Amino acid sequence: MNRAELERLQAFVDALPVPVPWSLSTFVAALSAQRGRPIQLHPLEGPTTADTPTGLWVPSREADYIFYETATSLPHQEHIVCHELGHMVLRHQPDPERPGRYLHSRLFQQVAPELVEIARARTSYRDAKEQEAETFATLILRGATSRVRTGTAPPSPAALQWSSVLGFDS
Repeated sequence: MNRAELERLQAFVDALPVPVPWSLSTFVAALSAQRGRPIQLHPLEGPTTADTPTGLWVPSREADYIFYETATSLPHQEHIVCHELGHMVLRHQPDPERPGRYLHSRLFQQVAPELVEIARARTSYRDAKEQEAETFATLILRGATSRVRTGTAPPSPAALQWSSVLGFDS
């Protein structure tokens, strides 16, 4: 990713209601309000494999649904959700051929199939849109932890955990 692309992504992040102190639920609620459209988070129970996504964004007529792996650390779960939010905020158009491979019956226990229009699932980062969403998530979470490091925000437990994961703890 070149500097201009990184600056463009940072501009998207800067325009978002990132809460201080960091809280994923507060961020999702504020982003939902800003967009005027519900965003619902749903945990994916059970382990994933190399062929299944750790996260999935499913836009429907009524709401955006984000599914995320729970068999991982809290910082990784937050990163997965932010990655999927990146696809949504950056207006990535999902590949209409992909949903059938990933929309397992366990998803439709929570979302009726007729509501689903398109979905975006990631299993690799070769695609430019996947790299963009990954960078978006990193910028959101790096911003949350940098405010903790510089003392401009009181540390939340999740932000402290992210600071530690990213090697910023002293």
